[in-house]
Amino acid sequence: MQRGPNVVKVTIKDGKIEKVDSVVYTDDDKQAGSYEIKRDRILKMLEGLNSTKEIAKQLQNSTGEAYDAVSGATETAKGHVSAVENALERSRKFKKEGKKSDIDYIEFVKRPDGVAKGKTLDLTHTVLRLHMSGETKDINFDEFVNYGIVADPANGTELPKEGEFRRVTFRQNAALIKLETDIQTEKKITKKYASHILINYESGETKKIELSNDEYRYKIEAAGKIVGMSIFDGEYKLTDGVYDSHISQWQFNLKNISHEGYNFWGFETYAVVVDSSKDSSEIAFFEIISDNVKKNFYVGDVLNLDEIAIKAVTKNGNNKTFTTFEVVRENKFNFSPDNKYIFTTADIGTKKISVSREIDGKTVTENFDVNVSDPHNDAPAKVEIYDKDKLVVTKNIGFEEFTNNSGYMRFFNTEIPKKYEGKWDKDTFIVKVYNASGNLLNINVKKRNLTFNIELPDYMALHGSGGYIMFSFKYVDNEPKTESKTEAVDIISENTPSAVELYDGSELLKKETITKEQFENSNAHYMIYNVMIPKKYENWTKSTFTVKVLNSKGGEIENTITKSDNTLGINLTKYKSPRYGKGYVVLRLKYKDVEKTDDKTPEIVTKTVTASAPVDLYDYDARVKVVYNVKTGQIISVEDDETYSGSNQPFWRKAQKIFEKLAGKKKSEVDGVDAISRATLSSDAIKEAVKKALSE
Repeated sequence: MQRGPNVVKVTIKDGKIEKVDSVVYTDDDKQAGSYEIKRDRILKMLEGLNSTKEIAKQLQNSTGEAYDAVSGATETAKGHVSAVENALERSRKFKKEGKKSDIDYIEFVKRPDGVAKGKTLDLTHTVLRLHMSGETKDINFDEFVNYGIVADPANGTELPKEGEFRRVTFRQNAALIKLETDIQTEKKITKKYASHILINYESGETKKIELSNDEYRYKIEAAGKIVGMSIFDGEYKLTDGVYDSHISQWQFNLKNISHEGYNFWGFETYAVVVDSSKDSSEIAFFEIISDNVKKNFYVGDVLNLDEIAIKAVTKNGNNKTFTTFEVVRENKFNFSPDNKYIFTTADIGTKKISVSREIDGKTVTENFDVNVSDPHNDAPAKVEIYDKDKLVVTKNIGFEEFTNNSGYMRFFNTEIPKKYEGKWDKDTFIVKVYNASGNLLNINVKKRNLTFNIELPDYMALHGSGGYIMFSFKYVDNEPKTESKTEAVDIISENTPSAVELYDGSELLKKETITKEQFENSNAHYMIYNVMIPKKYENWTKSTFTVKVLNSKGGEIENTITKSDNTLGINLTKYKSPRYGKGYVVLRLKYKDVEKTDDKTPEIVTKTVTASAPVDLYDYDARVKVVYNVKTGQIISVEDDETYSGSNQPFWRKAQKIFEKLAGKKKSEVDGVDAISRATLSSDAIKEAVKKALSE
């Protein structure tokens, strides 16, 4: 940083400082504003003095009242004090000699370059502003001599070593004025550039690309099969190129190649694009690029070939790459089974995916394999949690229940002995998870805040990222008191919902069924999402509907209803469980247009998927439920899927404002949605989870 001149206007009377009026800063002294308070302190201390020596001494020795007043801005204060001392010296000189200088003070209009280039000092671009009685005047370097201004060191002086500083002082000796600035000798940076790229063709022919120091990417027209490219520095080969068939480009990386005698490579990477668009000759042979195609499926999954690519060689010997399913199809390639094929039990095991094309009147076929398995094999049917040999928790899980929850199961307030309260971690327990055949599943066990998580890394049926089972614990006495009265059990059973019917008058709009296990696993607070009813009810009120809640015997359960936005809450007034407390069912309503539509209007097919992404800094997962249009890929809605955000809850609530921003977006547009201010980490995790859901 260049420091601006310390210019002061000092009123001196009888040899003493009467007042320091102001400090004038040049535009490039960017720190001036931040030191104003400390500047005023030191200047106030100077008033009434006939010498600055004592204050200058305190600043130099870093002690005393003056130093304390400007601590943190000591160098600036030293400059101010020195400027005031110069004013005193000028006053004494002019009084002694009986004359006054024409120049009051000087400042820079244009400084010398802060970084000096070349071998000698160049001050010729300097411009000074002279403040004289009644006027100011800007003068160029060649006019300095006319006003008695000299530079030390002089213009043309040999510069010091690279990187060293040289202080340049402009003096007007008659007026006892000096102006200083620091100049650093430029550190010479040298860059090395490759000279050419040599192309080797299968025919034995070679071609040279001369490289420019201004360009790292080159394009050539295809002229035969290329077997290799190399990049050179003169006669010395630096490295061979690597071909990326997806983009028909040869790439060269010089990052780890020596550049002796130079500081850097001018370009660390080079690229040569091979344009084969003008080659209309037939394809001679091809190979499948299936790296981006999903390879593991369950029965019922859909084959997705959207990201498949074909690398082909034409009869003229040029490489061509076709990317995406649509482009490959357009170039006369056929598939068996076809894209969007649904796997069945007959496909279990290794399944061949074939790609074929007619070449010279013959069908040429290439294959790649995928694996198809029964989702029951990787789905949990039973969980056992042990403390050494003692069984603490056992939980049965139905396959339909597990898949309906997208492979994410949560069991709240699972009762365990009170002795574990505050005294358990993931290593306290031994966990065994079995599938429906009784085989043990591969698991990972973690503790997250107050929850016990069992990850199922091999369960890929729904979203390709595994599943999990989560427990939160409720601590009870080792032998919990039980109210085993038959009457109490009967009351709970009679008031446990088995079905909910939503009516408009006598018209049944919707019926939803609930299993006993589903209701209890929700802690008697069961939420039903996306209950579709006609669009005409979009502005409904609590009085619009009547609700019937039925138990397993078909009897009606007494209830009251409440409304909150698009949710209809059903309070089961007589359900009072010692374990779960009060009972509720909540319907989250969605609306569809049931009016007659033009036959050309595409049907809206929706799908609901849950997914999660970690908020690593706060050690929890952002969990979302995404409803989207299968035909268009557009998001219909995003909701919180019972995220446990712990201490980060305020920010998680704030981040949920992004849900409404995501509605109507496609997967490719999710990253472009702005994060919620002051909840960026949670917002980004939500976007990642939504993209996972849309990848299904």
